[in-house]
Amino acid sequence: ALDGATEGERTEIFTRVTGLSLAIRSLDLSDLGSRPDRFTMAATVDIGIVARRAGSRLLVSTVPFASRFPSLPEAEDRTQPLRMGWPTADLDSVRFVPPDGYAVDRVPPSAEFESVVGSYRLEAAVVDGALVVVRELVMEARELPAEAYEEVRAFFSAVAAADGAVAVMRRE
Repeated sequence: ALDGATEGERTEIFTRVTGLSLAIRSLDLSDLGSRPDRFTMAATVDIGIVARRAGSRLLVSTVPFASRFPSLPEAEDRTQPLRMGWPTADLDSVRFVPPDGYAVDRVPPSAEFESVVGSYRLEAAVVDGALVVVRELVMEARELPAEAYEEVRAFFSAVAAADGAVAVMRRE
């Protein structure tokens, strides 16, 4: 699945996987080189490794490939502007295949929000028995005034909360 990817691209993908609980069945990075500011990935993962150790229910992290954002501290008297870096867009579409004998029991709620930082969207649905999760994070490049810090902090806190959503698969 990674035949056309460079070594750097392979490293990026596999370092974004959290833990050894996923087996990647397919991975499409065909749009990777089209724009340097956009990361687009479609993957199908098998979580059967987890099922061997699980009971009647599996908790599935719905955003296994996303970068993790640190929580930002409160800033009482910030005076310096915020430099947000370069524009970037991250679009992930992941299809989780339930292990034999399991079915998707609970899908996390959708999330969508915008701020001066950018926009975020998370959608999850059951399609042909598999859990399909689509996540889009777009961040604009800009310098923001110090007064925008709380809005930036709230945006990244909301992203972390939405990225922490879990789905439940149950044994049939």
